[in-house]
Amino acid sequence: IWRIFRFLKKNPVDVVHTHTAKAGMVGTVAAKLAGIPVICHTYHGLPFYEGQGSFSSAVFRWLETFAARWRHILFSQNKADFESLQKIFPNGPKVIFEGNGVDIETVQKNAASGKSQVQGFFSNNKLRLLCVARLEPVKRLDKIIAAVESLLCAGIPVECIIAGKGELQSSLQANLAPT
Repeated sequence: IWRIFRFLKKNPVDVVHTHTAKAGMVGTVAAKLAGIPVICHTYHGLPFYEGQGSFSSAVFRWLETFAARWRHILFSQNKADFESLQKIFPNGPKVIFEGNGVDIETVQKNAASGKSQVQGFFSNNKLRLLCVARLEPVKRLDKIIAAVESLLCAGIPVECIIAGKGELQSSLQANLAPT
């Protein structure tokens, strides 16, 4: 938590988006302490579930409830978890069902219609994104890049940092020079 907090204080970003239970807890706490304005988390499956031991389930549910107080948006990869999250956090962060993938047409439409909202929400009228992931095809970084391109085409200033290691690292470095 301390190392991520220090990184975020030195390199402020506008959005921290976490995945997995452990990274979600560590990233959420560090982002909150660093004063990051938007904290999101994607559930690829809830860390508490039917059939799990009652003690484990209670601990994970408590941890997620604690972290949800500091999160602004929760994304769910499946409908059942989406419905559970809506029931668990009725007055908490917004819960969005995303399934898998990014609908570029929706991003383009929202970017065109919500330009002033997006620009007014982030500091310096520039949207800054940080994507930390394994740099592998399954992570569909092409969708992140396409979304950034859509925002730029819509006239929304955006800066995106993609951080991680993996088989796509060399091609990303070669093809995505900082501008």
